[in-house]
Amino acid sequence: MKTKIYIHLILITLLALPAWSAHAQTLSEMSARFNKTCPIDQGVVSINKTTFSGNIFSLYIAYADGQISFDSLRLKPSAGEAFAAFYVGIMYRSSPYMVTRMLSKNVPFRLMVSEKFGDERYSASLPPSKIKEAIKKYGNLSADMMMLEKDVVYGEITKDILKVVLHPDGLEYQYTFDDSYYNDDYLETSKEEIRKSIKANLMTQRDMSNAATLTALKHTHRNLKYTYIGTTGKTVSVILDQDDLNDLMNK
Repeated sequence: MKTKIYIHLILITLLALPAWSAHAQTLSEMSARFNKTCPIDQGVVSINKTTFSGNIFSLYIAYADGQISFDSLRLKPSAGEAFAAFYVGIMYRSSPYMVTRMLSKNVPFRLMVSEKFGDERYSASLPPSKIKEAIKKYGNLSADMMMLEKDVVYGEITKDILKVVLHPDGLEYQYTFDDSYYNDDYLETSKEEIRKSIKANLMTQRDMSNAATLTALKHTHRNLKYTYIGTTGKTVSVILDQDDLNDLMNK
């Protein structure tokens, strides 16, 4: 599977930002200081600016057109909230002083998302109580777990993935497909062929985001699972185990 959103670029970008410290006492000063480095363009995604206005701290980001589903964000408010919470988590890891300053001043956070070359726009806001929850969830996670959590969050807003679930033993991608052309036995008898096809596709089209996810799975001793859910209710699941992941990483 070709991952459409290169969240690792955001992780790298935000974690590499100049650290906000006590030398920047106010959120306005911190915003102005950050904006001197903007825009930070990584191709697929860019960090454009921050603002502190109307007692709301906002982060503006833009994706290349077609990289996320704005319809999914609009139809599922929980997805937008999770999206914003994930960014709060990243910002807390790179600049804890800035986020704790927001909390001390009871300032909400707003994520402003747009297309780089289109007209699609979306915003999601978090009150201070949700900011605290985001810090609690993401603040102490390892880099590997952050990488897996981003797959779960972004699985809610990509165009071709139904859902992503992080299990104790693996990361599961769920897809839908039209199974009206297949008989009841076809999917079950084709599981190994499907598994080999997925593995071959990962080996030939692996990008940096896939590599980061595979590394995180190896470090956390989790497998990779693909589940296909048919329109008539037929379901097939295939698993890439640790040996398969080793093959992919050592290609």
